[in-house]
Amino acid sequence: MLTTDKLRTSNVLVAGLWAAVLALAGCQKPAPAPKPAGTAPLEPPSATLTAKVYLDGTASMNGFALAGAEGQYVQYLGDLDLALQRAWRNPTVDYYRFGSVIERLTGASPYRTAGEAGFYPGGPNYQETRIDRVLDEASPNVMTLIVTDLFQQDADVSALLHSISTKVTANQLALAVLGVKADFNGKVYDVGYSHMSFLWDSQNKVNRRHPFYTLIAGRTADIVHLAEELKAVSQIVKLENLVILAPLVVSSPLDWRAAEITRQKGLTPDIRVVEGARRGALAFRTTRDTDFEFDASFSYSPVPYAPAVRFSKLPPPSMRASLWSRPNFWTHAALRDLAPGAGPKEDAFRLVQNGEKVTLIGRLPKGSLATPGTYSFELTQELKSEDFDLPAFCTAWTMTNADIATYVRNPEAFDGTRTENLSQFVNSAWSGMLAEHRPTLGTIYVFVQQ
Repeated sequence: MLTTDKLRTSNVLVAGLWAAVLALAGCQKPAPAPKPAGTAPLEPPSATLTAKVYLDGTASMNGFALAGAEGQYVQYLGDLDLALQRAWRNPTVDYYRFGSVIERLTGASPYRTAGEAGFYPGGPNYQETRIDRVLDEASPNVMTLIVTDLFQQDADVSALLHSISTKVTANQLALAVLGVKADFNGKVYDVGYSHMSFLWDSQNKVNRRHPFYTLIAGRTADIVHLAEELKAVSQIVKLENLVILAPLVVSSPLDWRAAEITRQKGLTPDIRVVEGARRGALAFRTTRDTDFEFDASFSYSPVPYAPAVRFSKLPPPSMRASLWSRPNFWTHAALRDLAPGAGPKEDAFRLVQNGEKVTLIGRLPKGSLATPGTYSFELTQELKSEDFDLPAFCTAWTMTNADIATYVRNPEAFDGTRTENLSQFVNSAWSGMLAEHRPTLGTIYVFVQQ
């Protein structure tokens, strides 16, 4: 087994690789390589925090207050406030009530008033849950937390997704959805296209509790930090009911500096680290009449609570194959891209998950590399929405169109433990995040000298 510590080369060899890289770039001195989209390392949490907490004041939330001032809803708001206070020293935390308007709450522990029926005034300003108007006030320097039941009219959902795109995604922020269930005794509004309403009483039974959600817009590291603090202080919050939709999917990209060769055949491997470029390269020497095989195990650090990559269904990484004009790693020679079909097959390399590691598997049968020379393979594992699995609660807590059709025929069948189109909302927000940031697992460089 060959590790980076065992294979680290001398300064002479590293300097030689640097010379080759610089010759390719046409530069006279080292320059940091550009960061590929969606692969920058996750930064630490902010030293200080300004947070704004918005509490849904529409009638659909009144059932949590009617369930009792000591119910799980008010307990959760207390836990959230405590977590914010503990996670940062002297944070600035302001509270607001919102419907179609936004009003600041004053006094000590203003969130406690959400456990009183008077917190939900009704009237034209509190008939709609306009989360989009809250997000329109979001700032990259402020953590925005919105506590709501997510029952939205169709037009409100479209406006909400637009606000997520312009205020969250475009500002390199993450969006978290934390689901919690609490006792409820009231009316659930805006169900289905005809905006039906149903009475729901959880009857103090755990399996009948009604869900509410906290949408959190902020820096990824800050949201992770808050989640860990919530886990420590709350008996109500369960982090399996949290998903963080972030610009990145890994805390740090796959890197040869944290890799080891676990299998090899027909080659002599050597991991060469290029520190200044913040990337590594794996160099092999092989012959044309030999099968070329290797497995390389990488440290894998997914962003906590992010959608899980579905490695079993991943396509092969995209590959840019190039040939150096002379068969020597250290010759100052230009690269030329191989024509389609002139290099290895598209599935020559693939990534699989092995516990807490990710393994790059390379399989090139003899004759795959047509001529002697030094070949460069730039491998990037691009990710699309279908390459991820959302947490189970996103589906289990979803009220589907088929469910709603059943309620139309039989109102007594209404299930208040679910939220209309929850999974569709999360999927839509995640698809927008992926389209904007195009996150990857990192770009891996493999050089083969034949």
